[in-house]
Amino acid sequence: MRPKPLASVIVPVYNGERFLAAALDSIFAQDYHPIEVIVVDDGSNDRTGEIARSFVGVRLLVQENQGQAAARNRGIHEARGEFIAFLDADDLMLPDKLSAQIDSLLRQPETGCSLAGQEILFEPGVEPPSWLGKSLPLEEAAGMDSASPSGMNELKHVRDGGMSAVVVRRQTLERIGGFNPCYRHVDDIDWLFRVWESGAGVAVLPQVLWRRRIHGDNLTHRRRAVQQEWLDLIKVRIDRRRAPAASS
Repeated sequence: MRPKPLASVIVPVYNGERFLAAALDSIFAQDYHPIEVIVVDDGSNDRTGEIARSFVGVRLLVQENQGQAAARNRGIHEARGEFIAFLDADDLMLPDKLSAQIDSLLRQPETGCSLAGQEILFEPGVEPPSWLGKSLPLEEAAGMDSASPSGMNELKHVRDGGMSAVVVRRQTLERIGGFNPCYRHVDDIDWLFRVWESGAGVAVLPQVLWRRRIHGDNLTHRRRAVQQEWLDLIKVRIDRRRAPAASS
């Protein structure tokens, strides 16, 4: 029987002392093995590094603060797994997340990436933001043709949960490339658009496999800066689509 392929879990973190231990506990509670866990400390000035070092089996990489995209790219560069997963330091994996998503990819060799359903955890006193809950139900998204333009257009509705939903094949990631450090807030959305455009195939699993934590710190970034980056991202995509038509 062929051994199970190695899965690399990349955790980018900046000043994540409040939640990092719980995130790492959830990774080590996975029913899938073998895994490697890579924490990329993006210039934290709290106890993030100390917490990461307290976990046996964590590979800690420390860099100057360069942003989440650069931290993810550093983790990708160091990862050895055939499958790459991501977990933001304030999110949690359910125990069967990796096994369910990797099994789905192994059963569908033409599929390059898997997205999983999420459950939202609100910290006490945090009101649901206006942008939450506007995504396309995963059951509907699962029926979309990821290679079609209409499917690509709907990607922004499929997920509002970020990279913690993702498991991707290494060869797909190498073909598409990493994250654009020009984006501080929407690098994940830009990357997912590129996955969709590549025709790699995206498997959307309807079951809840991870928990997303909404708290005061991560809500502050969902305002003007994010809106501006969204506009910049959409403009880039529109210009890219117009370019072939203009040259023909």
